[in-house]
Amino acid sequence: MVLPVSKIYFISLKTTLGRRSAFMQYIKEIDLKDRYGREPEWHPANNGQSFPQSINTKGRKTDLHRSEIGCYASHLEVWSKFIETGLETVLILEDDAVFKPSALSKFLAFDQIPEWDFINFSLNSFSGTKIEKTLVNADLQLYSGFGFWLTHAYCLTNKSAQFLVERMKVQTGGLDWQLAQVQSEMKSFAFLDNPIIQKKPKSLGSTIKHTRI
Repeated sequence: MVLPVSKIYFISLKTTLGRRSAFMQYIKEIDLKDRYGREPEWHPANNGQSFPQSINTKGRKTDLHRSEIGCYASHLEVWSKFIETGLETVLILEDDAVFKPSALSKFLAFDQIPEWDFINFSLNSFSGTKIEKTLVNADLQLYSGFGFWLTHAYCLTNKSAQFLVERMKVQTGGLDWQLAQVQSEMKSFAFLDNPIIQKKPKSLGSTIKHTRI
């Protein structure tokens, strides 16, 4: 399965070997490759012990958990790594992403998507997070807007990655929450039927502990 992006990264902790091995086996089974025929590149996830971003928890109900800091740092690191490649577009996956064959044709129809900075593969929202969406392509069930939740799978352009590295250098909340806010400053889109879903095996569970804003 060749996707119309210049690069694919997947994020997984060094310590979760079983989880990473299962995901690597999965992407081999579906023969996932970028437009140049390259397999996804593993980015070792940050564990939150050292990180590139500044932390500001003023006004929060609880302090950020170390796993939230590590998750945020991991994506910030991938954005920076992608910028250095000089490539045009990237798909970033976490190791619990699963492709829906019934919806994948929508993702492959990139020529039907308006000029974009950010594409999320989930049209979910979260309590307390403002979401605004406007249908722009009924056939694709593609929406423009912001507030799109979940970061297990999304695409960026190189220019938007540069914007995010600068715009999100200070962490005030979890990655999902904070990225949902800045989408309003980009040309952001999401698919209604979620071509790439988040699936967490019960035996592995989530590695992120979410805290309250």
